[in-house]
Formats: sequence, C-alpha cells, structure tokens
Amino acid sequence: LQAMDNISQYTNNLQDSRFILLLSCFIKQLETQLKVEKEHPLVFKIKSYVKNNIAEKITLADISEYTFFSAVHCEMVFKQKTGMSIIEYVLKERIAMAKSLLMEGSLPLTKISEMVGFSDYNYFSRTFKKQTGYTPLAYKKNASKFSNK
Repeated sequence: LQAMDNISQYTNNLQDSRFILLLSCFIKQLETQLKVEKEHPLVFKIKSYVKNNIAEKITLADISEYTFFSAVHCEMVFKQKTGMSIIEYVLKERIAMAKSLLMEGSLPLTKISEMVGFSDYNYFSRTFKKQTGYTPLAYKKNASKFSNK
C-alpha cells in the first residue's frame, strides 16, 4: 500500500504502467492470501506444542494444560479440523522427523528414536515400518532413493 501511495503521488495518470503493475501485484497477493484457509487457533496451538516437545512424552493431559481446554475438546476440534487424532499427528510428526534424521545418516538408530520421542527402540521400529513400509535401517540404507521423492 505504501508503494502504491508513493507512485500515486508522482503521477496523476491512473493509466501509468507502474501503478497498474503494482495494483495487479497487490490484487494477486490478496487473492492468494484469501485462498489460504486460516488454521484454527486451537489446532495451531496444539501443533506448536507438539513441534516444541517432539522429543518428550506428549499426553492429551499435557496438551489440555497447555491450551486451557479439556482434552476431549482438544481432541474433538483437532480431529474435526485435520481429519486425524492428536496422537496420530504426534506419530506422523515423529516419523517425519525420524526420516529426516535418517537421511542425514550420521546418527545411530537408537539415538534417532530417542530424539523423536520414542523411549523404546522396538516400538519406534514397528511404528516406523507401519507408517513407511520400511524398517528404519532399510530406510537409512536406501536414503538416497527416498531423497528424490
């Protein structure tokens, strides 16, 4: 808007190509922003909590305490807005982070499982395979294949 004001001060001609170009860019930006659905504030807060505590044990009680809403309300809103439960989301995020760490290839598998919030490596391995179709070791060995996807 400031740029449009500056240009309009230097021209009385609304047909000025600079003004028209700037106006069309402004309209395009507004259209883009309006198309992007705003995330529900509670869902945003829950996702932020998960992201910031991914390596820790995350319970619905913790999320409830953090958001000041009941666990039932948090779960209901989250499921309604995202199509998955909070626990499903936590696992999805943990596996996504694990995949990223496995691609780097420098850390031991047990360390990666701990870093993404799994206290039991066997549970991590089963969950990883269930979500990706590969064991963590197989994924790590074939990381170059997966980086192209």
